[in-house]
Amino acid sequence: ASVPVVSAMVDELSALGIPSEYNLKKTNAAQSKVSRPATRQKYPWFELRHIRDFLRFRSGIRSTDDLEKVLGLVSSWIENDVAELVKYDLKKISQPSVFGWRVLVFDFRLSETGLLVEYYVTFEHMIHANQEWLHSVFEKWREKDLDTLKRRERKEFDHDALFSFLSYESMFVDSATKDGTFFDDKEKIDGGVGSVISGVEAMCP
Repeated sequence: ASVPVVSAMVDELSALGIPSEYNLKKTNAAQSKVSRPATRQKYPWFELRHIRDFLRFRSGIRSTDDLEKVLGLVSSWIENDVAELVKYDLKKISQPSVFGWRVLVFDFRLSETGLLVEYYVTFEHMIHANQEWLHSVFEKWREKDLDTLKRRERKEFDHDALFSFLSYESMFVDSATKDGTFFDDKEKIDGGVGSVISGVEAMCP
């Protein structure tokens, strides 16, 4: 019952010219997420019922206009009781992970079914790179307990993480500064990210 609701939300995004899609996490992938050492260490209470991206959707933006359209739809979903905004995570855009992945993340509870779903937004080029090669770098290490790596493994991890981080960062800066899309120059990237965050906070309850 939840898939048609999310599918309709994706259709609304796509109708505005914003490439968007949804997918369902496979059961074995969900179980793997729950049992990861890093997850168990940080959230010992975490169970399958707490997963917010079992059903998830995403958008690849190209410009400030695209971001404004996304936020406009987010507001309309909340106002029209399509979904409740449970939380939004802005740290992932201003403070990327060790692998460099930057996204705006929204967690919704669908009003019709009560299911928690995840929606994330980032630059279209970063999504393509993630799909084609960089996600495999993350996958290589996601099940590992980083605290128990041997020296050789740690060196390999550091190399892979730096490679991924610099790749994503280059794409993020290039996309964000292209034709003044978000920020006028690369020196203003941190302040520009802050402006985006302020805009999201202003438009979301």
